[in-house]
Amino acid sequence: MPSFLNLLKTLRIDTMTSDIGPLHKSLEAYHAMAMGGMPSSEGDGSLESPPPPVSCVLRHIATTGRNPFPWVLLRAALCDELNRVLLEAVARVPLSVNDADYFETDRKFVLDHLNSLDGAPFTLQRLCELILDPAEHNSRRSDGLLRPMRFMNSVRKSVIVYTTVPPSDPEKTAVNSQ
Repeated sequence: MPSFLNLLKTLRIDTMTSDIGPLHKSLEAYHAMAMGGMPSSEGDGSLESPPPPVSCVLRHIATTGRNPFPWVLLRAALCDELNRVLLEAVARVPLSVNDADYFETDRKFVLDHLNSLDGAPFTLQRLCELILDPAEHNSRRSDGLLRPMRFMNSVRKSVIVYTTVPPSDPEKTAVNSQ
């Protein structure tokens, strides 16, 4: 079986195109690797970025507002990327002991809640926007540093929803093998 990174090199990704086949294949590969024990930033504390196509999938959702991907494939990639961004935010700006405890409790709650949803949250577009550019609305104006607690509040508000939505175009959800 080819490695995930080799598969990614063969995919040409264009987030604004209507052909979501390569993005869907990327999520399928990510999901397969995750189910097989792909390393996550949860346990080892590494802050490595996910493969580029995962970011392209999130950018596609953030820019178009449409999610043509099945939640079962998108969930693992979204949670891993969110976890990476949250850990990176707190690594850049140290928190007080109380804030660090609160942040860690919220981080676990947000990830557990996302994993418990049966479908994509209706706030998925906003969540993707936050993941892709966490400092856009959550940084200090004077120095541009990301404020982790404010970012966590934005993420939590986007995640603590119970209304889910199906993929926006069921016909494009499955990749045609013909």
